[in-house]
Amino acid sequence: MGRPRKAIVCWGGAAVLLFLVPVTGVAKTRWSSLRMAPDADLLPGGEFTVGFDGLFSKPIKITYDIDTIIAIPHNQYDTTYDTIKYPVDTDTALHFSRTYLLNLGIVEWVNVQAGWADGFTLGFKARLLGETSRGMPSLAIGAHNVFHHKEVNYFKYESGQNISNEFFIALGKSIDPLKVRFHGGLQTMPTVKTEVFNPFLAIEKYFGFGLYTALEMHRRNARYHFHLFGNMRAMDDRFEISAGVVSIESMFFDQNKEFAISLSPHSPSDFGGPGVWIGVRFHARTGLGEKGGFKSIEDRIYAQDSVIGLMRGEIDSLRSELRTAHYAVVQMRDALGAVYDTAEITNIRKDILEKLERLKALYTTDAFDADSVRNAIGRIRFWGERGVAVLKEVLADEKHDRYIRMHAVTVLGIIGNRGVSDVLLDVLGKTSDPDIKIEILIALGKMKETRAMYLMEQLANDPDDAVAMAAQDVLRRLSEQTGAKISPDLIMREVRTEPPETVNENKILPQEQGGKPAGETGTAQPSTTQPQRNAGGGQQGEKSP
Repeated sequence: MGRPRKAIVCWGGAAVLLFLVPVTGVAKTRWSSLRMAPDADLLPGGEFTVGFDGLFSKPIKITYDIDTIIAIPHNQYDTTYDTIKYPVDTDTALHFSRTYLLNLGIVEWVNVQAGWADGFTLGFKARLLGETSRGMPSLAIGAHNVFHHKEVNYFKYESGQNISNEFFIALGKSIDPLKVRFHGGLQTMPTVKTEVFNPFLAIEKYFGFGLYTALEMHRRNARYHFHLFGNMRAMDDRFEISAGVVSIESMFFDQNKEFAISLSPHSPSDFGGPGVWIGVRFHARTGLGEKGGFKSIEDRIYAQDSVIGLMRGEIDSLRSELRTAHYAVVQMRDALGAVYDTAEITNIRKDILEKLERLKALYTTDAFDADSVRNAIGRIRFWGERGVAVLKEVLADEKHDRYIRMHAVTVLGIIGNRGVSDVLLDVLGKTSDPDIKIEILIALGKMKETRAMYLMEQLANDPDDAVAMAAQDVLRRLSEQTGAKISPDLIMREVRTEPPETVNENKILPQEQGGKPAGETGTAQPSTTQPQRNAGGGQQGEKSP
């Protein structure tokens, strides 16, 4: 038993390496590609296969001499003789054995087989279990080689016993992700002592494009034999051609386990030997299985699974279309929102610019109208954050009239949130316009923005007297009101004015009116900043915002 065990391990490892190669295709099949071992795969009702299998081999044929009579006297009256046969010649000529077989699916659960193997041979197979769920295997029982044994025909096996009428039980299971199908089971011929217990194993592998391979092992005459077959199917699985090697262990190794290629068995008593296999089969349908009475439960389950698969595909398609439609709706909504926002921002910008122009006109009239100023500023504040964004754009765009920008600073100072402070600080550090600087200093003073003190200290010594005076005045007031310390190293230059005046307090810090700062009530006080300038060159006595 040593050599069979080693062979099982060797070929088992080779099978794992060969059949776990990942490919595409479908491994599960009802038309098995096995050749020597039985299987649990059955043809659907009404389908059939017909073809022939052939084996090239060199079976051992012995020729005997004429009988030699040897007298063995038991006593003087004994005339009994024994007959002995002596072999004189051994023939190992190449021989091609053929078997013709028809397999017919009566229903999904019952198949019959009939054919010619140097005599009429018959078989049948019935399924006990079908792979109707993921964990369920296929299980079948049956009989084959009735009347004449196919392997006796292939190997020209001679025995004094009746080698036929073999029963089997077979199990099959597919692993679809690996495209592999496993087979196993037991064969028995109860009337033949050496063939009572014959287990078998096989593995099928589908490589795509109609190519199957099968590695098989089965037991004959107390020895294990290994076979390898390749099968190519074409014409939508209607035609198959196969080729393979039978009894690989005998073909490449002699009785002494030394490498030697031969197509002859090791001895005349071997039931099985090496050979080269070829075969052709055709697969077709009779139409018998189309009748409802011949459809099995498995057929119906398979049909339902097919319908479910189609519905699942349609649902997936609908989901994909819904996702596409949803994406299109979102894009359209965003586009419409962008168009609406653009139109609304345009209207807001137009309204704010009109109100800033109104403020400019109100501050340049002789009769100051505080209510009209309050209403204009209130209208700008009505737009909230969107209005603040427009005021920031106006302030940052030097193309706008400088007085318009100065009024934008004034309104931003009245609004007075942290975002406004950031914008004013940024513009204060960049602008070169003295009047813009003064307005920003006044606005930051109203907001008590201590973060501006660093810039105010720098502007306290600005070459422009008006800017320097405004920075110094706002800086002192912030220090007094907030407690923030002025840098001890700061030396403020003296600002000479004729007559000496300071920045109007109402513009630097808000006054309380009814519990609210003047800026919160929307009231802007007209004031003057000395020395004052207008857009035409700094004439004194003009109103500024």
